[in-house]
Amino acid sequence: MELGGGDPIKDRNMVEDGRSALSRIFLGQGLVSAQVFGECWLAARGSDDGNILGKPFIQVLAERGIVDLSTSLQLLRLHSRANWIPLSQYKIDCGLAVRFSRSVCRRWLILPFDSAGRYTMVATANPFNRQAAIELQEAIPTTVVWYLARPGELVGAILRVFR
Repeated sequence: MELGGGDPIKDRNMVEDGRSALSRIFLGQGLVSAQVFGECWLAARGSDDGNILGKPFIQVLAERGIVDLSTSLQLLRLHSRANWIPLSQYKIDCGLAVRFSRSVCRRWLILPFDSAGRYTMVATANPFNRQAAIELQEAIPTTVVWYLARPGELVGAILRVFR
């Protein structure tokens, strides 16, 4: 799928950024209404070029007192089967991270933090974002393995790596 040239909001809505999966999870559990989900999803957005860093969706839910962070992380882990990574205790391979696009990592709030063979381990708070994986794989052929990270740790690490 080619992005660019068109309306950024329209283009961004056409990609599989995890919205539908997260909607099924949070609405299906009865934790949010469709209206609240939509408002929080929009509030989490940053800029399409990555210059304005957004917030992870689950962080917006927690800040608004809708769903606490531990419940969100537990749900995401259950539904995605992604492993947990405490980024604050992990030595991030900054050399690996900067081989990937700064704007992609900032736009999608993801951080490649380590690799093993053909696998790249990527921290995220949205393991359902297929578009982020596609854009990472366009830069460097790799198999993305998602790891869930606490939003605060993730954003802090992204800001440190991509100053």
